[in-house]
Amino acid sequence: VSEPLSSNRPEEVILRLAALMAAQAGRVRAAGRRLLGAGVGVPGAVLDRHGTVKLAPNFAWRDVAFLDCLKRELAALGVKDLRLQVQNDYDIAALGEHEFGEAPLPDPLVYLGLGVGVGAGVIVRDRLFLGAEGFAGEVGHSTLQLDGPVCSCGRKGCAEAFIGLRAISTRISGHSDDLLPVETIRLLLERGDEAAVLSVRRAGRYLGVLIQNLWTYFNPGRIVLGGPLCELGAPFLDAAHSCLEDYARDCALQFPETRLARFGSRSVAIGAAALVKHTL
Repeated sequence: VSEPLSSNRPEEVILRLAALMAAQAGRVRAAGRRLLGAGVGVPGAVLDRHGTVKLAPNFAWRDVAFLDCLKRELAALGVKDLRLQVQNDYDIAALGEHEFGEAPLPDPLVYLGLGVGVGAGVIVRDRLFLGAEGFAGEVGHSTLQLDGPVCSCGRKGCAEAFIGLRAISTRISGHSDDLLPVETIRLLLERGDEAAVLSVRRAGRYLGVLIQNLWTYFNPGRIVLGGPLCELGAPFLDAAHSCLEDYARDCALQFPETRLARFGSRSVAIGAAALVKHTL
């Protein structure tokens, strides 16, 4: 099930999420099935042991006690015995590719999520690589240009400020406050709208730069591309591929296998189930 957010305020998001989860738990249990746990993916860095969202720039969240609040709201709805885990959305999408992929699995595996935010999940030797405070994989906030455009995190020149949905929307409309739906941008591309084509191709070239950086950081066996922006298709993805080919030719090396996410728009939801499976 899904529904649009009416507010980004953490207490309201958690309250609505708890209601959706409680309804789903009720349906599953009414069917005579046992719930082993539930995973939750959030668009930000998570302190793994505590389920605290340290930073979610696109929601303007800092130090939100997400797991504790969600447990409290679920308990109020009568769901008190459910194992809960919270993790970054693209980290768990990487787990989904890992847990439900066919053997032999490549190592390392990098999942690069592309939407309003840009982030990565990294699997190394069958383990999710999180870093000291859960910030590993926040590649959308790596710098691609000194003194570049301002990012949602407050810094300048981040990858997200060139590749993310807000960056593409701004270059199409000319207004920094606009956030065009991916479906709208696709329609503009189909009509051959010049601003849309140029903006999407430009973002694709910067995506190629970011993938090249991930290639040098992790030497991955596979890079998986997921998230809503993948629906922009050839103008976006072909531009990234062309950029990667240029880098590979310059250094006389073959760049790593790159493919689209196995589960498409369901990657994070399936990754949440994979988080429970992985932990068990």
